[in-house]
Amino acid sequence: MNATRSSTQFLLLWLVANAAGGFVTGALEGGGLHFFATILLQGPLLGLAQALALWGVLPRAWRWALVTLTMFVPGLMLTGPLSGIPAARLTETLGLWEVFWLQAMMMMLVMLLVGLGQWAAFHWLSGWWMAISTLGGAMLGMTGATVCLLACDPLQQAGGNWLATGVSMGAGWLAYGLPTGFWLAGRMDRIEDRKDSGEMSEEDKIED
Repeated sequence: MNATRSSTQFLLLWLVANAAGGFVTGALEGGGLHFFATILLQGPLLGLAQALALWGVLPRAWRWALVTLTMFVPGLMLTGPLSGIPAARLTETLGLWEVFWLQAMMMMLVMLLVGLGQWAAFHWLSGWWMAISTLGGAMLGMTGATVCLLACDPLQQAGGNWLATGVSMGAGWLAYGLPTGFWLAGRMDRIEDRKDSGEMSEEDKIED
């Protein structure tokens, strides 16, 4: 870990970066860009926000943003089949509402693919990162759907669509940041210990 940034500081920065990226994406979607923001801007904006949180900690952090935007759009395109029978069946079996399960399944798939790309680019993440990223995707979808159900109508009345979608997407990405942020912070501490003992390659070292 960077000597000037503790695990707690990194975690807080990671959470703020994800929440801010989600809010900006949602505000753009609700402000008139609609699904253009969701499909084409969400990956780049979140990848950039996350890369900024990793800057100074992760060598070549710009690759994180590149991988995220590269994998995000194909991931969204693969979620089409989830819009029908699977979500409806989960609703019938487990209750709640269809959008809850739809968003959960969609974002699980998207973040699984994004996590796969990130692991391929940064092998120090280990294969567990794909599971953590998938869990984060589920929390992203569930939280965003829940916040929108509870707060979108009053937020629309108070400030408009941009505020409602911004808050719901920001909350969703904040939820994604919890498991991923805790895991990254813990992993980086262990990598720092390995680096100090000389067990790591130069390419995979965390910067001082």
